[in-house]
Amino acid sequence: MAQMEQQAIDLNNRGVELSQNGNFEDALECFMEAHNLFPDDPTIKENIQLCLDALERE
Repeated sequence: MAQMEQQAIDLNNRGVELSQNGNFEDALECFMEAHNLFPDDPTIKENIQLCLDALERE
């Protein structure tokens, strides 16, 4: 369990980095993978929504 949680955190962090560089599509993929590993994390859910909002504005 802890390993999957760490993977989710790493993916989330990578997604944040990508989104800060404007790469929202790849960031969303990272966030979705993180969500699949750790679906109860509210930060990951929030990042998914922020990414979707950004992609909608493009």
